[in-house]
Amino acid sequence: YDGPIRQFPFRDGSGKFELRGHVRRGVYRFLTGWEPIRQAEVDVAINGAEVTVTGDGKIGKLDATQVAVSARDDGSGHNAVHIGGKVSGALDETLRVLRAVEPGSAATSGLAYLPSGLRASGNGILSLDITLPPGGQPMQLLGEYRFMKNALRFADAPVTAEAIEGRVAFTETGLGEGNLRARLLGG
Repeated sequence: YDGPIRQFPFRDGSGKFELRGHVRRGVYRFLTGWEPIRQAEVDVAINGAEVTVTGDGKIGKLDATQVAVSARDDGSGHNAVHIGGKVSGALDETLRVLRAVEPGSAATSGLAYLPSGLRASGNGILSLDITLPPGGQPMQLLGEYRFMKNALRFADAPVTAEAIEGRVAFTETGLGEGNLRARLLGG
């Protein structure tokens, strides 16, 4: 801390406020209605009007890695927040976490593509890039799921897609693009 107290938080450049810390076994609620990151091991840095959190943790049984959250006060008391990271692990656990999202929460419109009877096996990697603009504007989401020799079984039909490889990209409005290869009905 350096500067006149009455000028805090020094938006005019008349001083400096900086704070750094390390958190172990933390819990981070990144979006309302979503399961939080637990067992978080993170570094926190506050530098004036900017807050940065980086680290790793768990979402359910999934590994959350390369998590980076930054928030910056735009001077009017509103924060623009950016969240990025990767979530990896069993596809069945990924489906469980996504199905547990409270209805009406941010980005739930894309979850309609997940039928309730869908079962999965194998691992995958989910990459997320989320922007929460200031002033309550709608969230922006860019995501990608990478399949790594997965299998999907549909409960209402005797159909299984096996050896699924490739990726699908999505936004807050739903699926956008992708390239998948799979074995279906023996072909």
